Amino acid sequence: MIARIGFKEAKRLAIEALESGSYQIERRSALSSKNLLATGEVTEAEVVAILKRCSGQHHRRDEHHVRKG
Repeated sequence: MIARIGFKEAKRLAIEALESGSYQIERRSALSSKNLLATGEVTEAEVVAILKRCSGQHHRRDEHHVRKG
């Protein structure tokens, strides 16, 4: 079953994972140009601060953004 969640819930879950350190970074060839957290250019705290300022005004849901389970 695929659970569809909204922006606020996705934001909450992302912040929770970043603050607790319970996340994994997907390995891929273009990592350095796409994931500043993985390359160490930003910290978890910086990403959390950015997420907290996001309102979701420009949010859109794509198929690969669904949470499985």
